[in-house]
Amino acid sequence: MDKTIKGITVNRGTIKKIINEICASKDLLAIWNLYKGKYPYAEEIEFSTILSDLRKVMDRE
Repeated sequence: MDKTIKGITVNRGTIKKIINEICASKDLLAIWNLYKGKYPYAEEIEFSTILSDLRKVMDRE
């Protein structure tokens, strides 16, 4: 079953991967809202790019 987050469709495997890799927050909507606040055009960005950017941020902290 796919889930759409603000126009980006991700499958269950992707959601599980994000939750596993980003342990600081299991709230995908909160993560998405933080990202969207930084990049207002985020709806046009591939979800994998978002995941990559989030991973870089988490690695720094």
